[in-house]
Amino acid sequence: MMKKLKTKTRRLKEQPLRKRRLQRRLRMPRKPQRPQK
Repeated sequence: MMKKLKTKTRRLKEQPLRKRRLQRRLRMPRKPQRPQK
């Protein structure tokens, strides 16, 4: 039981990290960076 719970927590922790990375890419648009150059 303990081992199963550990794997579940690991999977849950990994998913939010991936979602946050995707949100960061969407929040940082590349268009505004081109004119500044």
